Amino acid sequence: MNAASVTPHALPLSPPEAKPPEDLSTREAFDGFVAGTLFREMLKSMRTSMGETPYFGNGQANQIFRDRLDGELADRMAATGGKTLTQDLYEAFGNQTGLK
Repeated sequence: MNAASVTPHALPLSPPEAKPPEDLSTREAFDGFVAGTLFREMLKSMRTSMGETPYFGNGQANQIFRDRLDGELADRMAATGGKTLTQDLYEAFGNQTGLK
């Protein structure tokens, strides 16, 4: 078997020598990023499907306000429910990187 016939995803990953304890800052950053990204995209998709609202107008200030509001909502949603959504992803991430 030559190197050209082996695909990168078929190569086994070697486990790390020693497993460090779970770093809570890593977990919090992971949860915040993954859940925050998920919720931001979800809110963005919701906004595009709803169209423009008659309440605030359609100017640049309204767009900035909605973007900041959606960002704040996504951050709070990630902080309160993000861990339940990202548990399986974090475990897979830990297995790949040796964090768990």
